[in-house]
Amino acid sequence: MDNNLTNIKFTKAEKLPKNSSIRQPMNFVHLGSEVILVQNSNGTWGPILGETDKNDDWQSTLIEYTYAQAGVSVDTVAMIGFISHESERRCAISSHEVSPVCYSYCKQIPPSVSLKRELFSHSNVREYLSKNNLPLLKIYKEVHSAIKQHLQLHFTFIPDEIPTEIIITSVMVFCVNDKKQVCIVKDGEEEFYSLPGGGRKLLESPLECAKRELLEEAQITGRDFKPFGSIKVDFNIDGIPYSSMLQARYFCRADLIEDFIPFKNGFETSERKFVAVDELTQLVKQLQNKDGERIVMHLKTKLGL
Repeated sequence: MDNNLTNIKFTKAEKLPKNSSIRQPMNFVHLGSEVILVQNSNGTWGPILGETDKNDDWQSTLIEYTYAQAGVSVDTVAMIGFISHESERRCAISSHEVSPVCYSYCKQIPPSVSLKRELFSHSNVREYLSKNNLPLLKIYKEVHSAIKQHLQLHFTFIPDEIPTEIIITSVMVFCVNDKKQVCIVKDGEEEFYSLPGGGRKLLESPLECAKRELLEEAQITGRDFKPFGSIKVDFNIDGIPYSSMLQARYFCRADLIEDFIPFKNGFETSERKFVAVDELTQLVKQLQNKDGERIVMHLKTKLGL
């Protein structure tokens, strides 16, 4: 089996069926709310796929494969169900081939240039799989639903600082024009706008990510990039603190503002505009929370408003 699943049926279950034979267990590894996907030989992205001929200890084998393929350590894997495979053989068989579907959490991602792995946000996983692998998308939705029952998030705004001791998974940019208006963008049919930004690639710096995302999403080249602050996200699993990550925020001035082309280079951005600072909490989804007003006040201070 590979990530391009065919001839399968997914069943939610806490136990495997009797007389089943383990074919290839699957693990969706999470760092907080981010998902670590690995690239297979045909260039597609998907979860960890293990191999085992030890049906009574397939969990330990899957943990070993998780480290080998993604370079992260996990303590356990939690099964939410299994994939049933239609037999490729036409003769009668006494066992039933299944692939357990699991998820796990890691606390950090050690650096590596040799592993083909990347961090995906929940929305990016759904977007990618909707275009490339609908059967796997259905399975991922079941995994995400199961995780939501156990994972709790706590957000804290840290002004002016982007700490380096916590992994930075995403970056967003407050890009300001000469009128002290802020750039915001909208994806497709989304109801709300957002700041230009997105997930950080594991081998790029946060600043490199900020410049890339601003150009890709807003079609703007920025200058004078400075740390604006960060959002510290603490993750609890069933009420127990587990790990933390950062969402970095940068401030910059718009340097070269290109004519905006919707969906340029295949990106989902459909609209770009500059708005007054006071409009941000009404228009920008990321600022519609308890820290939104505080963040906007911090921006006003930087702009002398």
